[in-house]
Amino acid sequence: SPRPGVADGALTLRPHPDLDLSRPTVHPSLMRRARTDLWIPAAVLALASGDSVAATARVERVVRVELARSDMVVVSAGPFTMGIDPSEVGNVQAACALAYGADELCVDPLFPIEKLGAREVWLDSFDIDRYEVTVRDFRACVAAGGCDVAALFAGDERYVADDTWPMVNVTWSDAGAYCSWNGKRLPTEAEWEKAARGTDGRIWPWGDFDRPDGANLGAVVPMVELELRRSQNKNWLPWFGVPDDSQDGYRYAAPVGAMLWSEGPHGTYDQAGNVAEWVADSYSADGYDGLPAVNPVRGAEPGERRRIVRGGSWLDPPLLGRTDVRYPPLGATSIYDGDRRHRHVGFRCAR
Repeated sequence: SPRPGVADGALTLRPHPDLDLSRPTVHPSLMRRARTDLWIPAAVLALASGDSVAATARVERVVRVELARSDMVVVSAGPFTMGIDPSEVGNVQAACALAYGADELCVDPLFPIEKLGAREVWLDSFDIDRYEVTVRDFRACVAAGGCDVAALFAGDERYVADDTWPMVNVTWSDAGAYCSWNGKRLPTEAEWEKAARGTDGRIWPWGDFDRPDGANLGAVVPMVELELRRSQNKNWLPWFGVPDDSQDGYRYAAPVGAMLWSEGPHGTYDQAGNVAEWVADSYSADGYDGLPAVNPVRGAEPGERRRIVRGGSWLDPPLLGRTDVRYPPLGATSIYDGDRRHRHVGFRCAR
């Protein structure tokens, strides 16, 4: 029979003692951007208060709840494995030979895999941007007088035409200036890698298996083209790959965070592919040799202009999207001189 004060056809709902609806959680894959809508029946939402509620069985009203994701993620202090595990050296060398068309290009000094071996590194806690810095973000910095407008016009303007795309055509100094204006800095190479691979030594941000829909990467240069180019110039080297939209859906850069499966262990997106990213470290032919095991960062030697780039891009072969591989120096006068601008290199910030 109906309880006093409760109309016929009504239900009395009580929260289960083990159910906490005051802090609803959602798997990160459902929240691809900074804001996500959750639709929760009103009767269920009312249970979050912990009080008994009377609600008709025919409740159809829903309440819109917006969950805002932070712009940065926190990476806790502690150790992680940085570099290429010995069991993966053969796979990296094979992928390198496929990407660049010759085994001899995959050894020191062109691609010093042996100097990038796995080692344990300890880092203090830090924050890092969830997404790559967008064109919109950078325009705001220019408008405020904190960034050089040249980055918006000095390179190929087609690659900065959409405000949702990652900002490219920036020099290493441009990237640092933006981060500084925003109260941040460029991440060190070690910080960047820990954010991408976590503490379990994964090869890709999403795990140890390759998935083409996880990253907006390019493809290797077809062997026919390699042979044709080398017949015309025996010294020609395929430093880049070719754009490829056959599996990831984007021929060039994608809006940041568009690749849902690109999410890393700490909640960052696009650390494999989309655009490559400047980090704070200077390049050295010594690789990781000589760096401290606690909070390592490589400062520039006198006259050294090359900087480290990580993460792969829509223009690069898949090899460079791995969490354990840095870009090779690409010649004595590196393509990745910190003063150069590239249509496929952007950045994110840390603090």
